[in-house]
Formats: sequence, structure tokens, C-alpha cells
Amino acid sequence: AIYSDGEVVGFPSHLGLIQVSYSEGEKIVRLTEEGLEYVKLYNPIIDGSAPYDSAMSDEESHFMLGRIRKHLPSTWDFFQHVLKSIEGGADTPTELSSAIDRAYGLGTPRNWNGAQVATYRSGALGLLGDCGIISRTWRFRSVTYSLTDKGKEVLV
Repeated sequence: AIYSDGEVVGFPSHLGLIQVSYSEGEKIVRLTEEGLEYVKLYNPIIDGSAPYDSAMSDEESHFMLGRIRKHLPSTWDFFQHVLKSIEGGADTPTELSSAIDRAYGLGTPRNWNGAQVATYRSGALGLLGDCGIISRTWRFRSVTYSLTDKGKEVLV
């Protein structure tokens, strides 16, 4: 998205992977050098053959987590909170939401409402899962989260 003041917002922009310029009133979106570096990395879905066991290669995961840590420190801190909560036993959606709510919910400096807690929890779990940092174990309709060995290495 581009705000009325021209500021480009969104994950790819915040990570420094894209830039937006204007030519004759048209918006032109280009990859930055870092964005080009990222898309050149091996991806098991795009570049590999089925079956694959992860949405991202180790190289992609390392690159993405490094960019988040460098460019989005508050997101990195949130990811750390999620990982520590899972490691500490908040390993179901309800328990994890409660742990996030206590740290980020109403009455905290972030003041997230219940919908925001659920949205940010889901987004974090999605990316952390794609990066191979967490795993999910299903028992019928119930899910339990755990840290992978890679996740234990990322935990600060």
C-alpha cells in the first residue's frame, strides 16, 4: 500500500525488498538488490519437485529471519515472545493467544484487541512454520505447537 504522503508500507517494503517509483504518473514497483537476492534463492515449491516438506529453503528462512531481525525489531521481539511462550507451555491456539494477550493486549502499551491478537498470532505462526521454526501436531481438530531444532537455535 502507498499512503497519501507517498510512504510505501507492507512487509516487502519494510524488509527493503521492493521500492516504488513513479514515471509519468504510473507507479513502478521494482525489486531492490536484496529483493533480487531473495528471489534467486532456492525454493522447494517453485524450484523443487514434489513432495516437499517445507515452504521455504533453509537459505530463504535464514535470509527472511535476518531481514526481520534487522528491519522490523518489534516484529522480531514479537516472534521471540511467541517462541518463548510455546517453549514455556502455551502450545495451543487458546493458550498462545492468552500469552500474547497478557503481553500485547488491552491495557498494555500495544493495546491489541482480541481480533488483533488472533490475527498477529496466526501471521506469526504462519511465517514461523514456513521458516521451519515451529511445527504443528494435529490430533483430530486440535493442534499443538512446538519448536523445531531450528526454532531452538533462533530463540534468544
